Amino acid sequence: MYAPETVPSIVESPSVRYSVVVVAANEVHRHGLRVMLTKIPSVAKCRTMAPPMLLATDGHDVFDTLILSCSDISRELAASLASRAQSLGTNVLLLFDGNQQESLEIAASIPSNGFLTLQDLTAESLEKALDGIRNGEVPMSGGLAAHLLASVRRHTVAGRERNPYLTPREQQALALLVEGLSNKQIARRLDISQHGVKRLVANVLAKLNCPNRTLAVAVALRDGLVAP
Repeated sequence: MYAPETVPSIVESPSVRYSVVVVAANEVHRHGLRVMLTKIPSVAKCRTMAPPMLLATDGHDVFDTLILSCSDISRELAASLASRAQSLGTNVLLLFDGNQQESLEIAASIPSNGFLTLQDLTAESLEKALDGIRNGEVPMSGGLAAHLLASVRRHTVAGRERNPYLTPREQQALALLVEGLSNKQIARRLDISQHGVKRLVANVLAKLNCPNRTLAVAVALRDGLVAP
């Protein structure tokens, strides 16, 4: 078990919104991410850790976002950490270091709220990704998004006898996800609370058997559940 590396909290300002924990096996990645995060005014607190580690279970020291580097750790461990984080209400941003096909396979198997590649990682892109996740969006690098869409076009449904049943409200939510709307925007469009939107989106993901919104959109377009 590794001891967590901590850094002083960033000086609070009116723009402070969230706290971030970084889990990465590579020391260089941990250090680089820590430096980038200290440059983001909206990050109130940052902690870095090396796997294996345990997230808090008593409600104390729970972070808003987990940045999880998937390089140098097993997919099983990454999935376990991501699932545990989301069960605590923590958003998950995955970092990839590999080819796009491998990244796509990881994205499909690990619960998450957004994706970045180490090649695209800068303080600016990291800040945009964190803000996007906070607003209910699903950040994704352009290369990975293009690869995902190409993969969707090449494949058809395998072994599915019928499409899953979605309630009218769930169908509306799915259509708005396909439009790229955030939770806040969906709430306005459907005239419901953001909490209600979270429930709808969770139901849609469960019925489509997708770990995240991006893959749910891909499945919806692939299976003709909504108009392209």
